[in-house]
Amino acid sequence: MNFDQLIAQVRKLIQYIEQRIVLRNLVLAFLILIFGTAFIMQVLRIYTRHNHDLSVPDLSGLTITDAIQVAGDKNMRVEVFDSVFLADFEKGTVVDQHPKPGLKVKKNRKIFLTLNAINPEKVAMPNLVDLTFKQASAKLESFGLKVGHISYEPDIAINVVLAQRLRGLELVPGDSVVKGSTVDLVLGKGLSDEQASIPNL
Repeated sequence: MNFDQLIAQVRKLIQYIEQRIVLRNLVLAFLILIFGTAFIMQVLRIYTRHNHDLSVPDLSGLTITDAIQVAGDKNMRVEVFDSVFLADFEKGTVVDQHPKPGLKVKKNRKIFLTLNAINPEKVAMPNLVDLTFKQASAKLESFGLKVGHISYEPDIAINVVLAQRLRGLELVPGDSVVKGSTVDLVLGKGLSDEQASIPNL
């Protein structure tokens, strides 16, 4: 074997070794990728508590004390987010919640509650006199009030508010009124239907 053949054999050996190293590295990288992905997925499952979702309890109608107790038993927390006054619900009880009952959430999730206020919210009575019925209705709604009984009295201004009353009593603009109350309106009906007795001339 001459020198050139020896060099060629050495080169082949080096190429063979390099190919084996490259192949080994490729296999090693593939295995690392597979096991690394499996490890990360397992860590994420533990961190996010996969398949350990809890069902949100129904807290409606409960007092805040009872709601805290029920939520605590389910490994959840509560926070009062808002309050409203609804005559149909018992004072100081939960009327709404987020998330809604039955939804799946993670452990230690916070439930935001809306409570029915113990004392009704009050608003200042607006001045509706001399407004048209349509304007008065819109204004009442913007103040959280409702249109109650409508009566008519003879007046030149047709369908214009002549008086505003609550349970038969005159309401003065600025009076404190419970939000959601119904305000009775007295409207003008015109003078065309009025009859006058003719004097003896």
